[in-house]
Amino acid sequence: EPVLSVRRAEGGAEVELGSDFAELPADQQLLAVAQMTCALTAQPGVSEVTFLLDDRQIEVPVQGGSLVSRAVTRDDYARLIAN
Repeated sequence: EPVLSVRRAEGGAEVELGSDFAELPADQQLLAVAQMTCALTAQPGVSEVTFLLDDRQIEVPVQGGSLVSRAVTRDDYARLIAN
């Protein structure tokens, strides 16, 4: 399973990813993270999303292809969403 759980956190949401997520190609990881981030930040009170693997925060891709080790926001995918 690529996603094991989603839970509210202070100011945002936490998504616990399964090991299957790491097996996805990089472009699919980017799209999946972008879609989850946009869907979750559309909810009231959620401004950022942290992605976890084994309860540890992991690096996730943002538009442009770089990896970040922080919570991501809708702004991190603005150009990607507009296309």
